[in-house]
Amino acid sequence: MAEPSLYTVGDEGELVALRYLQLNGYEILSRNYRKKRGELDIVCHKDGVIVFIEVKTRREQQFGHPFESITTRKKQQLIKMAKQYLVEHNLWDKTYVRFDVIGVSWPKDGNPSIEHIVDAFRVGG
Repeated sequence: MAEPSLYTVGDEGELVALRYLQLNGYEILSRNYRKKRGELDIVCHKDGVIVFIEVKTRREQQFGHPFESITTRKKQQLIKMAKQYLVEHNLWDKTYVRFDVIGVSWPKDGNPSIEHIVDAFRVGG
């Protein structure tokens, strides 16, 4: 019998996303930034921009494409969390920010595939 995984599918997807981001020149600033309002999966920096990244992982397509779970409500929550992060780290009004989404599709018997939507949504958009 196989050992149970210490990580959830979401955790595994975030690790894949982290490696992808690092290989593509992103500096990781924070992972799993948690507050009462919610969580930011990954906060990173590239080319003078603070990038807030939401990672969605799916093992089975029957639950839909990973990006389908990014609702208007989820976007609003991410924006609130990003504002809190910027204030807490004294970055407010000092840098450009954007919101990206990374979808990791990971079939049970295969390798993960990654889709990265750069500037997936904007504050007020």
